[in-house]
Amino acid sequence: IVKAKKAGNPAAVLKQTEQDKEKAEKDADVARTNLDDGSHRVLREAKRIQPLVEQDLTKCLLDYAELQVKYSKLNGEAFEKLIPPLMDANAKLTAKAEDAAADAGKSEA
Repeated sequence: IVKAKKAGNPAAVLKQTEQDKEKAEKDADVARTNLDDGSHRVLREAKRIQPLVEQDLTKCLLDYAELQVKYSKLNGEAFEKLIPPLMDANAKLTAKAEDAAADAGKSEA
């Protein structure tokens, strides 16, 4: 196009421009076809692996649930061991507080 403009030949400029436009349209068509082909391949592959992904996700959720059950059981066992000593300590503290209150009442009287 630059050479045609320098030569002062508008017909050559027009012809070159039309050729460039046709080449660009062909390139765009090829790109569209490549995009469509790629999109179809991606969708086909996604459909193929979907059951595998669902299976993996289900297994992952099941493993998580099992871990939560084990954790809850261990946590419950720990509290079962912890509660009796806490109850004994609470009873002793309550008795001491009652004794202290009774002693305070006697000294005031």
